[in-house]
Amino acid sequence: MARVVLDAGWTSGWSQSERFMNAGHELGHVLGLNHFQNAPAHAGEHWMKSGRYALSSPTSTDTSHVVKKWGN
Repeated sequence: MARVVLDAGWTSGWSQSERFMNAGHELGHVLGLNHFQNAPAHAGEHWMKSGRYALSSPTSTDTSHVVKKWGN
């Protein structure tokens, strides 16, 4: 069981895409993923990278980590 609380006040100045990315990032933690951002293997933007990015859906990097952790 997990509980994710998203602080709307903290992200009040963010775009919708940035909020989607933040929600996806936190759900990635619920799925057991950690931050990954070592270049060059994880270059570019993806949900599990630390920071503020405008992504409305996970990238292939994110999905490959979920598959690696949980299988097909």
